[in-house]
Amino acid sequence: MARITLIKLRALGDTVLLTSSIQRLLEATDLEIDVLVPAPFRELLENYDPRVQVLDLPYGYRDLLRTGRALARRKPAYVCALHAQSRSAILAWLSGARMRSIHVHSATKKHFLATCHIPEQGIAKNILLRDGAALDALGLPGKQKMPQLHAEKALVPEPSLMLGLGASRSTKAWGLLHFVQAARLWQARTKGTVFFITGPGEEDMRAAFQALMPEAHAIHGSLSYCASMLQAASVFLGNDSGPRHMAASLGVPTVTLFGPENPTEWHPYDRAKHPVFFLADLPCRMVHSSGDLPWCGIPLCVREQHRCMQFDPKDVAEVVIKVMR
Repeated sequence: MARITLIKLRALGDTVLLTSSIQRLLEATDLEIDVLVPAPFRELLENYDPRVQVLDLPYGYRDLLRTGRALARRKPAYVCALHAQSRSAILAWLSGARMRSIHVHSATKKHFLATCHIPEQGIAKNILLRDGAALDALGLPGKQKMPQLHAEKALVPEPSLMLGLGASRSTKAWGLLHFVQAARLWQARTKGTVFFITGPGEEDMRAAFQALMPEAHAIHGSLSYCASMLQAASVFLGNDSGPRHMAASLGVPTVTLFGPENPTEWHPYDRAKHPVFFLADLPCRMVHSSGDLPWCGIPLCVREQHRCMQFDPKDVAEVVIKVMR
């Protein structure tokens, strides 16, 4: 049976979004699917499907030749490097696959290590459409599916609100006090239980939030455990980050707070069930390359005082109550 290797060496949310491509390939092809994602996120895809093999291979620059040889030994017919940086592109080439699709987010021309051109590459679009175009370029059938994870549902009191406090950088994060205010408004209306999820490196945030809201329950640990707790939530409220992609892929209603980046690209979900807060047309967001949407990548906002994330907790709480299951 022919094999395809999917490479996506990015963040937690990107690993969750990769399940869209996996679902498509499982449904529309009989390919064996190898997946190379960052080591901390592999457990999300383990035992995903008998045809899906999560590769336990290093991917640092010093490991490229050895890992490339390991990929080549598996003899893939296709390789697809999604949102590729130089490491992903090199590994795609070293895999020995005769059909190579290499998607570089800002590029408009075919990557020199690829064998096919991705139409409309470099034009901002829904992330699922972008990943789908990379598979289309290989001539593979099917359409992208909604991201889907599998997890056993934990037993928690109902209703329950799960908060996602973290973000990849501080400018993408709503203030902790705002989360407390919204959570307490939700709690006053529903008499429910509040949980909050944090990840590695967010211990100080966890302690700070616990001090502000002692009655809230902290969730941290393995991704499998976090997924089981997310699966049980009545609703999720959080920043544009990995946990909100996990929640949406588990079928949990979500409310996402977008600041520097545009939901058009990074929110592929039905907005009736997964609404967003986003202040459009702020002049501080800029277009950085042709075909891109305005966004901001600064690590700390001083001049604008983080106004892209200035949402009223009352408004947020009302939406959370409206969409909860």
